[in-house]
Amino acid sequence: MLDRPVAWVSQVERGLGQADPMSVLEAVASALGTPLPAQCASSRACAASTPAIRALRHVLCHEHLSRGTDSGFPSPAVGFLRTQADKAWSLTGARRYGDLAELLAALLPDLDAALLAAPAEQRAGVYELIATSYQACSAALAKLGQHDSAKTAASRALTAGQRAGNLMLAAASAYLLVCIHMETGRFNYAEETAQQAAAALAQPAADGRPEAIALRGALTLQRALIAARTSDPAAAQDQLSRAKDMADRLCRAGGGAGDGGFGPDHVALYEIAVSIETGGAGRAAPLRSAAVT
Repeated sequence: MLDRPVAWVSQVERGLGQADPMSVLEAVASALGTPLPAQCASSRACAASTPAIRALRHVLCHEHLSRGTDSGFPSPAVGFLRTQADKAWSLTGARRYGDLAELLAALLPDLDAALLAAPAEQRAGVYELIATSYQACSAALAKLGQHDSAKTAASRALTAGQRAGNLMLAAASAYLLVCIHMETGRFNYAEETAQQAAAALAQPAADGRPEAIALRGALTLQRALIAARTSDPAAAQDQLSRAKDMADRLCRAGGGAGDGGFGPDHVALYEIAVSIETGGAGRAAPLRSAAVT
């Protein structure tokens, strides 16, 4: 996944390789599709990105998010807005947070105006773009260690996804909230949010929709880690068992081995994490070998 030789990885793990630790962490986080730990983000990215943080926080200010329909300017075409929303996620992935803030500062008011101007049958599509845009904003703020602001953006994404009637989009926003609560140690909120989102996905997952199975599986892995960190190893193992079943179903449903950031390899990695969290570090070595294999 890192596109590096096994020998190189082994040397880095044993402290023998010549590598910048932060670069290695960033590469691993990118390969796994997970954010860097808050401490890493705050120690490097935040120090260099203070203007971007301020700009992203300003994006969340309500005052400039409603342009109304009396501005004298026509609302941009939905197709253009969709392109901009996709670009927002690209900028988040590339860690171009200043450019992201500049784009969102224009995009979110345009989406608000488009929502006010759209006929009823088109509003769901605009709400979906609003949800996607706030998701990108939340992910960026979380990577920068700004968890309170990230939570605000994720909550707005969740609300927009619900108003769009898009279950998958709402559940994905809930997953962001779970990750943010986990980073800040709010395990009760994380569990409640994950449980509700997983329950909402139960029927489409049972119907065999790969994206629903993958997202429900990712939420289940988070619940396993929550249980481990709240000293409930039995619940953690139960959630891991459920996640294994979902990973098998995902493969049978044609979702691939890692569709949507979930699959057998992710389950194996969480087994290691749960084992360590619950004091079973001695079991981590064979599990780790299995995950690498």
